[in-house]
Amino acid sequence: MIETLVVLTVVVLGVTAGAMLAEAVILVPFWQSIEAPAFLAWYKLNAVRLLRFFGPLGVGALLVPGLATTAVWFHEADGLVLLGAATALSLFVLISFPLYFCNVNASFEQGTIDPDDVPEELRRWGRWHWVRTIAATLAFCASVLAVRDVP
Repeated sequence: MIETLVVLTVVVLGVTAGAMLAEAVILVPFWQSIEAPAFLAWYKLNAVRLLRFFGPLGVGALLVPGLATTAVWFHEADGLVLLGAATALSLFVLISFPLYFCNVNASFEQGTIDPDDVPEELRRWGRWHWVRTIAATLAFCASVLAVRDVP
């Protein structure tokens, strides 16, 4: 059972890190390449889709490694440090949403941000997104390394 949880952790964290990387290298540059009114219209149209896609990934990327970490700890198996690191990094990724992204995304979706402020906010958004993308990628790497330690 532990091995299955760890492999599932690798899969979930790999998909999450990959999706976040795609957002960073495809969506963010696209958003930055269009005029603010066009971006705000695009975001309003697609905000629900983005949340429906990334929301479950973020939650799953915390729950699955958390379960694997708990199982390893409970059974006193190897891999606890790496899985704990993956879980902690995933927690950081998830917590970053309500701390920064939630309000900014709402301002994009509702169009309450001044269009003149959009380019700078997208630069800030992109920088913060890279921080959490790196954290998600490190979580994935830790989970891959944990596979070798789990019986």
